[in-house]
Amino acid sequence: MALSDLLDALWQLFLPYRYFGVFAISFIGTASIIIPVPYTVLILGLSLSAAWDPLLLTLAGGLGSALGEMVGYVLGYYGRRIVSAERQRKMEFLVRIFDRYGPLAIFVFALTPLPDDLLYIPLGLMHYKFYKAFIPTIIGKFLMISIILSKLSPVP
Repeated sequence: MALSDLLDALWQLFLPYRYFGVFAISFIGTASIIIPVPYTVLILGLSLSAAWDPLLLTLAGGLGSALGEMVGYVLGYYGRRIVSAERQRKMEFLVRIFDRYGPLAIFVFALTPLPDDLLYIPLGLMHYKFYKAFIPTIIGKFLMISIILSKLSPVP
């Protein structure tokens, strides 16, 4: 299946649900660890129409993508059971480092097209506090989508 076919299928499936559809596409786009879904391209396409409110697109896309990123976190969190006790002790050191610099790193990964799954799965493995991962993620995703919509959408 070509990328254009995938985008068209997602568009047809979720477009009738308006902003909930944008939320769902964004969630799926960031929750899919193996196959990335370019949800930002779909949001940008919707923003080109005057029928869509950019603020609501930002809220729906930002919340959906932030929650989708947490799928990797949850996989890591529950995957810790298969990690040895020695590695878990080493992870405690990483948690202390992340308590200091983690929020900034999480924000940067959420804001940019960096491969965030490389960050969220280890955060879950370390049992990093959920809220400490989620708050910078949601801020970064809201800002990313608002930048995309403001910079790439035509000015009316």
